[in-house]
Amino acid sequence: RLHETLKQCQDLRTEKGQMDRKINQLSEENGDLSFKLREFASHLQQLQGALNELTEEHSKATQDWLEKQAHLEKELGTALQDKKCLEEKNEILQGKLSQLEEHLAQLRENHPRRRVRCWVTSCREKLGKQEAASLA
Repeated sequence: RLHETLKQCQDLRTEKGQMDRKINQLSEENGDLSFKLREFASHLQQLQGALNELTEEHSKATQDWLEKQAHLEKELGTALQDKKCLEEKNEILQGKLSQLEEHLAQLRENHPRRRVRCWVTSCREKLGKQEAASLA
């Protein structure tokens, strides 16, 4: 019976040694995993910071682009209005020019050359003044 008790004692010591080794192994693995987890959390935090920064930059760039687009659309509208206005002025001036050419042709038929030259010079001056005034 004593022999049996000693055998059980020996078995328990062996089992305890194995359990101690297993505990040490698991503790070491736990330490490694804890270190990796801290490393991962730190890396994740850095990535989150970079993502936040990029998101902010993207948001600002989008806002800048929308403002620029609105400004360009406004400028385009103004340019198109100016173009239309200039086209209308051009039509008016073309009409006036046609009238003057017709009038000049009539004068050439009906009046001597000298008067026509004076009249042409006078018309050119008037037309130049009108054109300058309409463009101002």
